[in-house]
Amino acid sequence: MAAPQSADMQSVLHNNIQALVDHRREQEQHRAFQDRIAGAISRFAGSMAFVYLHLSILIVWVVLNLGAIPAVPPWDPSFVILAMVASVEAIFLSTFVLINQNR
Repeated sequence: MAAPQSADMQSVLHNNIQALVDHRREQEQHRAFQDRIAGAISRFAGSMAFVYLHLSILIVWVVLNLGAIPAVPPWDPSFVILAMVASVEAIFLSTFVLINQNR
């Protein structure tokens, strides 16, 4: 007797999951262009490529501004510009994440 109930439960569960997938697909198709951009930025920001890119930029910035390469004069020896760029980036990244979560 447990088998028919289990089969019914599986059928209901499958139908519910399919309805959610269909609803999500429909929402994705009707998203505004700026929402798609925000989603793409959020996906990239959540990737290891983003981490590697930032790590590379940070290392180059620090090495060049510590004067390790004499041919390149430091443009941000106190790292104030780096701090400002990081702060502004954090504001935008958190905004993109919130936009993505709002949908």
